[in-house]
Amino acid sequence: MKRVFAVYTTGAIVDSIKGLFESLVPDCRLVNIVDDGLIQDVIEAGGVTSRLAARLMRYFEAAAAGGADVIFNTCSSVGDVASRARAFFDVPILKIDEPMAVEAVRRAESIGVLATLSTTLDPTMRMIRSQAEQAGRSVSVHEGLADGAFQALVAGDRSEHDRIIEEANYGLAGPLTSPVPRGVPYALEGVWPYTEQDLDMARQKLEEAGYPNGEGAPELTFDLKMGVPEEEATAIYIQSALAEIGLTMNLNKMNAAAHVEKGMSHESPFTFWYFIPYVPDPQYHLFFNFSTAGGTFNFSEYYNPRVDEIVMDILPTTLDPAERQALVEEAQTIISEDAPQGLLYQPTWNLATRDVVEGYVIRSDHLTPWWRLSKSG
Repeated sequence: MKRVFAVYTTGAIVDSIKGLFESLVPDCRLVNIVDDGLIQDVIEAGGVTSRLAARLMRYFEAAAAGGADVIFNTCSSVGDVASRARAFFDVPILKIDEPMAVEAVRRAESIGVLATLSTTLDPTMRMIRSQAEQAGRSVSVHEGLADGAFQALVAGDRSEHDRIIEEANYGLAGPLTSPVPRGVPYALEGVWPYTEQDLDMARQKLEEAGYPNGEGAPELTFDLKMGVPEEEATAIYIQSALAEIGLTMNLNKMNAAAHVEKGMSHESPFTFWYFIPYVPDPQYHLFFNFSTAGGTFNFSEYYNPRVDEIVMDILPTTLDPAERQALVEEAQTIISEDAPQGLLYQPTWNLATRDVVEGYVIRSDHLTPWWRLSKSG
């Protein structure tokens, strides 16, 4: 039986690692070496000092002396030390995040790193860039910190740990669940029925269409505007999900001008598009995106006579708030049933200001009225 010695800088993840080994590699014997104070010392020092590196090396030595077939380093914050240690041991040293970095570099050009400790960010980003260099690939790496998540995990509050990570990961966007976006009056949140990914249903629909497991289906092309990391990451996610059901989607990366020109001419088979209503009025939003009078912004060339009637004829002359709300909600329900577009997410833009800044107001068009700003004190 192969013996894997796992080296930990905290005791918080020992049970999780043990459970994974029992379920995934039950034919291996797992031996744990735990220094539950090491990561705290790394945090207090702001990184791995030579003294802390030597301390970790002694654990690797103990694992090798104990007959390890593999040494498993479980902490990203000390990953650089594990990399250097490989030159001193005949036993392979596996870093917990290295396979993830290899796969990320293989699949993406824009990679996000979300860490629960600041001491983890730099080593992980260096590792990703190193893997990209070895693979001959050019990648951009973006960082994020789920501050407080690690402390919650150490305190035994895994639900709080997961909540903080989710908030950090998704804090800049939320799912778009209605044809009228949040923040605009009468947005009927939850009316959009396609908020959950269901690959089994997708496979079923493909088979019904005559393409079992994607066999014989034409390749898809997605026009992607270059220079927008969040759009590229989303496109790669969609591409990967389609690949799971047997469909091939090629990413056609375009400069901004070419992307706009092709989108406005309604020639893009698949693409992203943002629409920010300058006026926080649902009729304004529905008019441009879902009516035949919307022109170039109605990219799907959607037409429903009742939606056109509501948006173009009735709403402009209806002043009663209750009547307007009923009409807007009816239009959203019809559009959601027809599903002419795929609604993905609604970004949230954050603007940090110093406490001496006065006069800032949030506008629906997200344009800052600089002339209103002043400095106090």
